Amino acid sequence: MAEAGYAVYAHDQRGHGERPRRRGWFAAEQGWNKVVDDVDTVRAHAAARHPVVPLLLFGHSMGSFVSRAYLLRHGQGLAGLVLSATGYRQAWLARLMRRVAGLAGRLGGRLQPNAFMSRLVFGSFNLSFLPARTAVDWLSRDAAEVDRYLADPLCGFHFTPALWQDLFGGIIALEAGEQRGRNLPRCPVLLMTGSRDPVSLGHWALRQLARRYRRAGLDDITLRVYPGGRHEMLNETNREAVTADILAWMERVGVAGRTG
Repeated sequence: MAEAGYAVYAHDQRGHGERPRRRGWFAAEQGWNKVVDDVDTVRAHAAARHPVVPLLLFGHSMGSFVSRAYLLRHGQGLAGLVLSATGYRQAWLARLMRRVAGLAGRLGGRLQPNAFMSRLVFGSFNLSFLPARTAVDWLSRDAAEVDRYLADPLCGFHFTPALWQDLFGGIIALEAGEQRGRNLPRCPVLLMTGSRDPVSLGHWALRQLARRYRRAGLDDITLRVYPGGRHEMLNETNREAVTADILAWMERVGVAGRTG
Protein backbone atom coordinates (compact mmCIF):
# COMPACT_ATOMS: atom_id res chain seq x y z
CA MET A 1 0.00 0.00 0.00
CA ALA A 2 2.79 2.42 0.88
CA GLU A 3 4.52 1.68 -2.42
CA ALA A 4 1.27 2.61 -4.19
CA GLY A 5 1.26 5.99 -2.47
CA TYR A 6 -1.00 5.35 0.50
CA ALA A 7 -0.39 6.32 4.11
CA VAL A 8 -1.14 3.25 6.25
CA TYR A 9 -1.83 3.35 9.97
CA ALA A 10 -2.22 0.22 12.08
CA HIS A 11 -2.41 -0.41 15.80
CA ASP A 12 -2.24 -3.33 18.19
CA GLN A 13 -5.65 -4.11 19.59
CA ARG A 14 -5.90 -4.21 23.36
CA GLY A 15 -4.54 -7.48 24.67
CA HIS A 16 -2.32 -7.92 21.61
CA GLY A 17 1.14 -6.86 20.50
CA GLU A 18 4.50 -6.58 22.24
CA ARG A 19 3.47 -4.52 25.27
CA PRO A 20 -0.13 -5.27 26.23
CA ARG A 21 -1.29 -4.39 29.72
CA ARG A 22 -2.46 -7.99 29.94
CA ARG A 23 -2.25 -10.37 27.01
CA GLY A 24 -5.58 -11.66 25.76
CA TRP A 25 -7.63 -9.09 27.71
CA PHE A 26 -9.35 -5.86 26.66
CA ALA A 27 -10.12 -3.86 29.81
CA ALA A 28 -11.56 -4.13 33.31
CA GLU A 29 -14.87 -2.73 32.06
CA GLN A 30 -16.42 -1.69 28.75
CA GLY A 31 -13.71 -3.64 26.96
CA TRP A 32 -15.50 -3.92 23.63
CA ASN A 33 -16.46 -0.25 23.58
CA LYS A 34 -12.88 0.73 24.29
CA VAL A 35 -11.56 -1.46 21.48
CA VAL A 36 -13.98 0.17 19.04
CA ASP A 37 -13.21 3.67 20.31
CA ASP A 38 -9.48 2.98 19.94
CA VAL A 39 -10.06 2.87 16.19
CA ASP A 40 -11.46 6.38 16.36
CA THR A 41 -8.33 7.53 18.17
CA VAL A 42 -6.14 6.12 15.40
CA ARG A 43 -8.42 7.65 12.77
CA ALA A 44 -8.13 11.07 14.42
CA HIS A 45 -4.34 10.73 14.46
CA ALA A 46 -4.26 9.83 10.76
CA ALA A 47 -6.69 12.60 9.84
CA ALA A 48 -4.61 15.17 11.71
CA ARG A 49 -1.53 14.22 9.70
CA HIS A 50 -3.39 13.99 6.37
CA PRO A 51 -6.33 16.38 6.73
CA VAL A 52 -7.44 16.46 3.08
CA VAL A 53 -7.01 12.77 2.27
CA PRO A 54 -10.02 10.39 2.20
CA LEU A 55 -9.89 7.75 4.92
CA LEU A 56 -10.58 4.07 4.40
CA LEU A 57 -10.86 1.44 7.15
CA PHE A 58 -9.60 -2.14 6.76
CA GLY A 59 -10.52 -4.84 9.27
CA HIS A 60 -9.55 -8.51 9.20
CA SER A 61 -11.07 -11.38 11.21
CA MET A 62 -11.70 -10.09 14.76
CA GLY A 63 -10.77 -6.68 13.44
CA SER A 64 -13.57 -6.98 10.89
CA PHE A 65 -16.13 -7.22 13.70
CA VAL A 66 -14.52 -4.20 15.35
CA SER A 67 -14.65 -2.33 12.03
CA ARG A 68 -18.32 -3.18 11.55
CA ALA A 69 -19.06 -1.83 15.01
CA TYR A 70 -17.02 1.25 14.18
CA LEU A 71 -19.09 1.83 11.04
CA LEU A 72 -22.22 1.88 13.20
CA ARG A 73 -20.77 4.14 15.85
CA HIS A 74 -18.29 6.47 14.17
CA GLY A 75 -18.49 5.70 10.46
CA GLN A 76 -19.62 9.07 9.14
CA GLY A 77 -17.06 10.44 6.72
CA LEU A 78 -15.34 7.15 5.87
CA ALA A 79 -14.53 6.91 2.18
CA GLY A 80 -14.78 3.13 2.24
CA LEU A 81 -14.65 -0.03 4.33
CA VAL A 82 -12.81 -3.29 3.58
CA LEU A 83 -13.87 -6.34 5.60
CA SER A 84 -11.60 -9.36 5.28
CA ALA A 85 -12.67 -12.80 6.54
CA THR A 86 -15.57 -11.55 8.60
CA GLY A 87 -18.24 -13.80 10.07
CA TYR A 88 -21.99 -13.84 10.45
CA ARG A 89 -23.08 -14.95 13.90
CA GLN A 90 -26.67 -15.25 15.03
CA ALA A 91 -27.36 -13.46 18.29
CA TRP A 92 -28.57 -16.59 20.08
CA LEU A 93 -25.25 -18.34 19.43
CA ALA A 94 -23.26 -15.31 20.58
CA ARG A 95 -25.35 -15.18 23.77
CA LEU A 96 -24.67 -18.88 24.38
CA MET A 97 -20.94 -18.44 23.83
CA ARG A 98 -20.87 -15.45 26.16
CA ARG A 99 -22.46 -17.58 28.89
CA VAL A 100 -19.94 -20.36 28.30
CA ALA A 101 -17.11 -17.83 28.56
CA GLY A 102 -18.58 -16.60 31.84
CA LEU A 103 -18.64 -20.15 33.18
CA ALA A 104 -15.06 -20.73 32.01
CA GLY A 105 -14.07 -17.57 33.86
CA ARG A 106 -15.70 -18.71 37.08
CA LEU A 107 -13.96 -22.08 36.88
CA GLY A 108 -10.52 -21.00 35.70
CA GLY A 109 -10.31 -17.28 36.35
CA ARG A 110 -11.65 -14.44 34.17
CA LEU A 111 -8.19 -13.03 33.55
CA GLN A 112 -6.33 -16.29 33.00
CA PRO A 113 -5.54 -17.58 29.49
CA ASN A 114 -8.12 -20.26 28.75
CA ALA A 115 -7.27 -23.17 26.45
CA PHE A 116 -10.81 -24.58 26.63
CA MET A 117 -12.29 -21.46 25.02
CA SER A 118 -9.64 -21.58 22.29
CA ARG A 119 -10.57 -25.17 21.50
CA LEU A 120 -14.27 -24.36 21.57
CA VAL A 121 -14.00 -21.40 19.20
CA PHE A 122 -11.22 -22.54 16.88
CA GLY A 123 -11.24 -26.32 17.28
CA SER A 124 -13.39 -27.08 14.24
CA PHE A 125 -11.59 -24.75 11.84
CA ASN A 126 -8.99 -27.30 10.71
CA LEU A 127 -11.42 -30.17 10.12
CA SER A 128 -11.84 -29.33 6.44
CA PHE A 129 -8.10 -29.65 5.91
CA LEU A 130 -7.46 -33.09 7.39
CA PRO A 131 -5.03 -34.73 7.22
CA ALA A 132 -3.37 -31.46 8.19
CA ARG A 133 0.31 -30.63 8.53
CA THR A 134 -0.34 -28.29 11.48
CA ALA A 135 -3.20 -27.28 13.76
CA VAL A 136 -3.60 -23.98 11.88
CA ASP A 137 -3.56 -25.07 8.25
CA TRP A 138 -6.89 -23.23 7.97
CA LEU A 139 -4.99 -19.92 7.93
CA SER A 140 -3.31 -20.21 4.52
CA ARG A 141 -2.21 -22.55 1.76
CA ASP A 142 1.26 -21.02 2.07
CA ALA A 143 3.15 -23.35 4.42
CA ALA A 144 5.84 -20.73 5.07
CA GLU A 145 3.21 -18.25 6.32
CA VAL A 146 1.66 -20.90 8.55
CA ASP A 147 5.07 -21.70 10.01
CA ARG A 148 5.76 -18.00 10.62
CA TYR A 149 2.50 -17.78 12.55
CA LEU A 150 3.39 -20.81 14.66
CA ALA A 151 6.87 -19.45 15.40
CA ASP A 152 5.59 -16.01 16.44
CA PRO A 153 4.99 -15.76 20.21
CA LEU A 154 2.60 -12.86 19.55
CA CYS A 155 0.29 -15.13 17.54
CA GLY A 156 -1.89 -18.02 18.62
CA PHE A 157 -1.95 -17.29 22.36
CA HIS A 158 -5.02 -18.10 24.45
CA PHE A 159 -7.47 -15.31 25.21
CA THR A 160 -8.94 -14.79 28.66
CA PRO A 161 -12.63 -15.54 29.32
CA ALA A 162 -13.03 -11.81 29.99
CA LEU A 163 -12.02 -11.01 26.40
CA TRP A 164 -14.37 -13.65 25.02
CA GLN A 165 -17.24 -12.22 27.06
CA ASP A 166 -16.47 -8.75 25.73
CA LEU A 167 -16.18 -10.00 22.16
CA PHE A 168 -19.40 -11.99 22.14
CA GLY A 169 -21.21 -9.17 23.91
CA GLY A 170 -19.97 -6.84 21.20
CA ILE A 171 -21.17 -9.20 18.47
CA ILE A 172 -24.63 -9.31 20.07
CA ALA A 173 -24.82 -5.52 20.01
CA LEU A 174 -23.39 -5.44 16.49
CA GLU A 175 -26.00 -7.87 15.17
CA ALA A 176 -28.82 -5.81 16.67
CA GLY A 177 -27.43 -2.54 15.31
CA GLU A 178 -26.89 -3.87 11.80
CA GLN A 179 -30.36 -5.37 11.63
CA ARG A 180 -31.91 -2.03 12.59
CA GLY A 181 -29.65 -0.37 10.03
CA ARG A 182 -30.46 3.14 11.20
CA ASN A 183 -26.96 4.52 11.67
CA LEU A 184 -25.08 2.89 8.81
CA PRO A 185 -23.26 5.53 6.73
CA ARG A 186 -23.59 5.08 2.98
CA CYS A 187 -19.97 4.27 2.20
CA PRO A 188 -18.65 1.70 -0.31
CA VAL A 189 -17.86 -1.71 1.20
CA LEU A 190 -15.53 -4.44 -0.06
CA LEU A 191 -16.15 -7.89 1.41
CA MET A 192 -13.38 -10.41 0.75
CA THR A 193 -12.51 -13.93 1.82
CA GLY A 194 -11.25 -17.28 0.61
CA SER A 195 -13.76 -19.90 -0.45
CA ARG A 196 -12.39 -22.24 2.23
CA ASP A 197 -12.24 -19.75 5.10
CA PRO A 198 -13.95 -21.38 8.10
CA VAL A 199 -14.68 -18.03 9.77
CA SER A 200 -16.67 -16.81 6.77
CA LEU A 201 -18.18 -20.29 6.31
CA GLY A 202 -16.82 -20.26 2.80
CA HIS A 203 -18.58 -17.22 1.42
CA TRP A 204 -21.99 -17.72 3.07
CA ALA A 205 -21.29 -15.25 5.87
CA LEU A 206 -20.24 -12.52 3.45
CA ARG A 207 -23.31 -12.99 1.29
CA GLN A 208 -25.56 -12.74 4.35
CA LEU A 209 -23.80 -9.57 5.47
CA ALA A 210 -24.03 -8.09 1.96
CA ARG A 211 -27.80 -8.66 1.98
CA ARG A 212 -28.07 -7.04 5.39
CA TYR A 213 -26.09 -3.99 4.29
CA ARG A 214 -28.15 -3.61 1.12
CA ARG A 215 -31.38 -3.74 3.11
CA ALA A 216 -29.95 -0.93 5.26
CA GLY A 217 -29.39 1.21 2.17
CA LEU A 218 -25.73 0.56 1.35
CA ASP A 219 -25.83 0.14 -2.42
CA ASP A 220 -22.11 -0.07 -3.25
CA ILE A 221 -21.17 -3.53 -2.01
CA THR A 222 -18.41 -5.54 -3.70
CA LEU A 223 -17.96 -9.21 -2.84
CA ARG A 224 -14.75 -11.05 -3.71
CA VAL A 225 -14.39 -14.75 -2.95
CA TYR A 226 -11.06 -16.32 -3.90
CA PRO A 227 -11.36 -19.99 -4.95
CA GLY A 228 -9.37 -22.26 -2.67
CA GLY A 229 -8.29 -19.40 -0.43
CA ARG A 230 -8.33 -19.80 3.32
CA HIS A 231 -8.57 -17.29 6.18
CA GLU A 232 -5.68 -14.88 5.60
CA MET A 233 -5.93 -13.79 1.98
CA LEU A 234 -3.13 -11.24 2.41
CA ASN A 235 -0.85 -14.13 3.41
CA GLU A 236 -2.08 -16.51 0.72
CA THR A 237 -0.29 -17.94 -2.28
CA ASN A 238 -2.09 -15.41 -4.51
CA ARG A 239 -1.62 -12.42 -2.20
CA GLU A 240 -0.22 -10.20 -4.96
CA ALA A 241 -3.45 -10.58 -6.94
CA VAL A 242 -5.51 -9.96 -3.81
CA THR A 243 -3.59 -6.77 -3.05
CA ALA A 244 -4.02 -5.63 -6.65
CA ASP A 245 -7.77 -6.19 -6.38
CA ILE A 246 -7.94 -4.09 -3.21
CA LEU A 247 -5.97 -1.27 -4.84
CA ALA A 248 -8.20 -1.35 -7.92
CA TRP A 249 -11.31 -1.18 -5.73
CA MET A 250 -9.87 1.72 -3.75
CA GLU A 251 -9.23 3.68 -6.93
CA ARG A 252 -12.74 2.91 -8.20
CA VAL A 253 -14.37 4.33 -5.06
CA GLY A 254 -12.22 7.44 -5.19
CA VAL A 255 -9.46 6.64 -2.70
CA ALA A 256 -6.46 7.30 -4.92
CA GLY A 257 -2.87 6.75 -3.82
CA ARG A 258 -2.07 10.29 -2.73
CA THR A 259 -0.95 11.06 0.83
CA GLY A 260 -0.68 14.84 0.56
